[in-house]
Amino acid sequence: MFDEYYKDTCAIRKSDMIAFLQENSVYSLKDGIGECEATVQIYVGEKEKQSMKKSAKIIHEKLQDSFIQVLPNMYHGEFSINHADDYVRKLLEIVKRR
Repeated sequence: MFDEYYKDTCAIRKSDMIAFLQENSVYSLKDGIGECEATVQIYVGEKEKQSMKKSAKIIHEKLQDSFIQVLPNMYHGEFSINHADDYVRKLLEIVKRR
């Protein structure tokens, strides 16, 4: 899975990557986020940048029925990429509860 991710990432044009990073840096939650009625699970890596951890905390605070888990020793995206079996297991647990 990582090989495919790496290959796709390498294929991104420089201009597209710049645009993507610029948009990410100015993103803000919509005012209506607090009206969300879904049960939301938020996973953030312990080794992520502080800004990502802060964003995860803000999202958790805005969503009444949310769950946040800090994943030990993980960076951004590592849960789904490097621990795909655990990630899928977690998703299946969520689906089974529905």
